[in-house]
Amino acid sequence: VLDEYRTVMGVETIVVHDVVTTEDGELIEDTYDWFAQDQDGNVWYFGEDVADYDEDGRVVSNDGTWFFDKDNAQVAMITAARPKVGNVWLAEDVAPIAWAQVTVKAIDVTADGPSGPLTGGLLVSELHIDGGREDKIFMPGYGEFRTGTPTTNDLEALALMVPIDALQAPLPVALDRARHAVPAAAPLA
Repeated sequence: VLDEYRTVMGVETIVVHDVVTTEDGELIEDTYDWFAQDQDGNVWYFGEDVADYDEDGRVVSNDGTWFFDKDNAQVAMITAARPKVGNVWLAEDVAPIAWAQVTVKAIDVTADGPSGPLTGGLLVSELHIDGGREDKIFMPGYGEFRTGTPTTNDLEALALMVPIDALQAPLPVALDRARHAVPAAAPLA
């Protein structure tokens, strides 16, 4: 989560920078997302600026980029303030660029955190435009915490922001490599 904000159609959104790397720290995707929370606590998604990289570190695509105030995109809900098992919402609604439907599978989930178990999480199943599904865990103080699992070798995302229970220790080597793989952020227009 950056200390940057962007006004989208009159709504102040916070900028979240997320990065996907290989295990060796090579940059695959570099994305800036815009989120806002309403007075009830629901978190809304206003768009993303995506850069996909090849093995030589060059941007090869901006596929997946969309903005609420452009692209005929609808604001989408990332998570509800008080979800219940069985609730369904659209997390992205910009077909054919991006479309995802979320179904709540479990609430009050526990997951391993950097300094012990985290509680109060939300487990959802996300259906994508291509028909594929993936499970995601959202945790208080983190937002999206994990997609996939290391035991099934499909771990796609693991929260790497500084959470409320962060350890005061040096970065793990793999995370430090990932941090250095990300090019300097360009200012938002």
